[in-house]
Amino acid sequence: AIAECHAAGVDVVMTTGDHPAAARAVAERLGMPPAVVDCSGVPAAADEAIHWAATMLSSGVRVFARATPAHKRALVAALQRAGVVVCATGDGANDAPALAAADAGVAVPGATDVARSAAAIALTRGGFPAVIALLREGRRLHDNLVNALVFYLGAKLGFVTMFVAGTLWRGFPLTPTMVIITELFMDIGASTSFIAEGPSASVMCRAPTARGLPLALRPQLVRIVLTGCCLAACVLTGFGTALHGSEGSLEDAQSMAFACWLFGHYVLAVTSRTAPWEAPTLLALPQNFVFCTWGGAVIISAVFLGTVTPLRNALGMGALSLGQWLAAFAIALVTGGWPELLKWSGLASASQV
Repeated sequence: AIAECHAAGVDVVMTTGDHPAAARAVAERLGMPPAVVDCSGVPAAADEAIHWAATMLSSGVRVFARATPAHKRALVAALQRAGVVVCATGDGANDAPALAAADAGVAVPGATDVARSAAAIALTRGGFPAVIALLREGRRLHDNLVNALVFYLGAKLGFVTMFVAGTLWRGFPLTPTMVIITELFMDIGASTSFIAEGPSASVMCRAPTARGLPLALRPQLVRIVLTGCCLAACVLTGFGTALHGSEGSLEDAQSMAFACWLFGHYVLAVTSRTAPWEAPTLLALPQNFVFCTWGGAVIISAVFLGTVTPLRNALGMGALSLGQWLAAFAIALVTGGWPELLKWSGLASASQV
């Protein structure tokens, strides 16, 4: 667990009220630095203790013995003043001040009532490895939230772009009823599918996010813009192709545009499951049942729209040939599938490094 913390960019500090010899023996078993500092002679005054703690930590000390509750609290405060996000674990009443002061206080199994009350999280089983599991799950949820926002905001940007461009060109690429259907697909699909995505391969192999950074950093903003441009390009390509091939029929063009959107939004959702600089995860798609259900809904909708005339009429959609449906799928793959190719090639990963 200690090695996994280090791989994830998380430093580990051990504090105990036990004798330095006992602390050193435990540290050696855990693979931590053997240097141990005896806290028994450290002043109890808050400011002096925090200054002392900051000095010890900056010199590389990671094991503290004969620590009082005040010393543990001082170590947390020193780290926080240095801009570090602190997670403290403990089980006794003497750990309560540090648990309460930390950004995330975790009471381990068997903790006293005082420690459990002071902590933000109380574990029922697992000990320190469970803290690693919490970290992994937190990073997974953060990544999934970011990826869902990238897709959702990018899709909204794509809508605005294609409607502005289409209106200046010939007219709205989609009918009002089509717009309602697209919103239902995207809202339900994005809100249920991304959250079920598993952790990426690098989730525990990168440094933590710095305190105070906004959720949408520059790389994410670029992904949002690219997602919007890809969706707009997909729909407008189908719209323009149908206008050229059907002698200017707006209904046929809107039908082709909707078919392109139907396939295109799902292709973009699949490629948005991870960032372009992450490892490819296309082969892991079957593990996400909700994403597969979303894809199945897309296929079933395409079949029904291609065969059920009353449904097409309700959407204001004309009949499309099998060749046009296949063309719409090809357009979606070309305009929305390129981020997955970047993942497989490793080019985006290399540029990110």
